[in-house]
Amino acid sequence: MDKEGNIQIMRNDLLEARAFDSKGVRDVTGDDGGSYCTDADDGCNAWTANKNIIGEPKNFVNGDFNGEVKKDSEMLTYLNGEYLKSLKDSDYIINHNWGIGGAAGDASLKSQTYTEQKSEWNGKVGLITASDYIKATTGKNCDSINNVNSNYTECSQNNWLYIPNEKWWTLTPYSDTTIMLWYIGEAGFIDNNSTINSYGVRPVVYLSKDIKLTGNGTKQNPFILAS
Repeated sequence: MDKEGNIQIMRNDLLEARAFDSKGVRDVTGDDGGSYCTDADDGCNAWTANKNIIGEPKNFVNGDFNGEVKKDSEMLTYLNGEYLKSLKDSDYIINHNWGIGGAAGDASLKSQTYTEQKSEWNGKVGLITASDYIKATTGKNCDSINNVNSNYTECSQNNWLYIPNEKWWTLTPYSDTTIMLWYIGEAGFIDNNSTINSYGVRPVVYLSKDIKLTGNGTKQNPFILAS
């Protein structure tokens, strides 16, 4: 739930594995990617084009790297196009501001959340941030990416978002690179890799606080949108 009371929901199982951004899709030499996506053969980790970032900044900044992004990622395009159209109750989904900034592995959770939210995109379907995954655990000493990875058994077994033996993307760029993105690994650690790799997808949307639900949210009696 966000500050306004709108409800965040995430797909429980994974969509078929896919690249976040395939090889050469935002190739700067073809004038599609922009100056930030200089290594497009290895993908580009920017979620969206600069014109779609709130405030329309001239450059997308990720640590020591910055530059213009001219085209949305493949993942954004898929989730807010083909996938959104496939949802039966898509009319209930509202636009939301999503933090799309980068994160460093050694940053504190407070610092990481700050850098993730320095850049924001407004839209309907996204993915969780790396900090969202950290916040979902009740394990001890699980308050940063590095700490989660040092204590991944404790952190994953106490994290309601963890899916054993599966890899799936976040939307958070790895700080100080243009090609690497954080993903959740099979054992529950938070790792990074080039966006051209294919990992699972768990779409996230927000529903208006004004919707009516039946059920109590348990597996036996799940929430259902009231007609």
